Amino acid sequence: MDDRDFIERLRRRSAASASPEPAYQRLLDRRDRKARTSRLASGVMALVVFAVAIAAAAFAFVGHGTRTGQGLPFASGGSTTQGGGGTNLVAGPGQFYYWKTERVISGPNVIEQMWWAEDGSGRYVVDQTNPDYGVMSNRTWTASDFPGTFPFETDLSGLSTDPDQLRQQLLDRSAPDGASPEPQVTMGPSTSLDSSELWDAGTQILQMGNATPALRVALFQVLSSLPEDTTGHGTDPVGRDAITVTLDTGDASHAKALFFDPSTHLLLAMTFGDQPMLIVLDDGIVDSTQATPTTGQQFFPEVSNSPPQLG
Repeated sequence: MDDRDFIERLRRRSAASASPEPAYQRLLDRRDRKARTSRLASGVMALVVFAVAIAAAAFAFVGHGTRTGQGLPFASGGSTTQGGGGTNLVAGPGQFYYWKTERVISGPNVIEQMWWAEDGSGRYVVDQTNPDYGVMSNRTWTASDFPGTFPFETDLSGLSTDPDQLRQQLLDRSAPDGASPEPQVTMGPSTSLDSSELWDAGTQILQMGNATPALRVALFQVLSSLPEDTTGHGTDPVGRDAITVTLDTGDASHAKALFFDPSTHLLLAMTFGDQPMLIVLDDGIVDSTQATPTTGQQFFPEVSNSPPQLG
């Protein structure tokens, strides 16, 4: 796959009888006290067992999550309001999602800055020192003026942030009659068609400027639950701690890997084989299309060390 191809393609389970004899009465009283004590002890033990069971279930769900859910909280209706570490991922009125990426391609690497609001307005700025990266640059648009070109080529507003719904939507989009049809071929001999389509569609959307943080977190959940992938921990190409999601296509030189921030589950980087392809340098919410995130607005710290250039 060449650079242009990569770029373009670039979510839980008794009645007691009286006796006139005191000794006999004391015997009955002792029996009754013993029975009451036994019932009380049994009740307490039942409550303890119930409480332990509830605590264990809560720990299993929240502490570890399910493979598809990863323990992330979702608001009613499936809208993600927080990342894995409790970070607010939703911009308010008049605010913009901002992210800065570095694309590793032949020639000088390309730095992109993207702003996107919930109403559809935004801005895109790209370093044009690489003449082979023929995309729009330094363009600002209103809510009614969707660019329709890379990396804002497709309207993503209809995609759900509920992982189960999103998974089906991605498969529908990739079908021959879908919104973004893909060739009905697998990515490797041991990779199913569904997984191939989900990976391809998901990684393309992860690179789009209008993929909101909530959507990117849902994509993490979908892609990290594919039966053919391997999920672990490691470092991304610029040394940041990351959750790694790798799809083995049967050829190590063509293995595809994604790196996600452990706290927010937002994308940090993607690689192809052992080659970095995309690095997210900065990510956050700002108040205008001229601003970049301050420390309190960032989803994770900005990085300054860049990946190596391609030859």
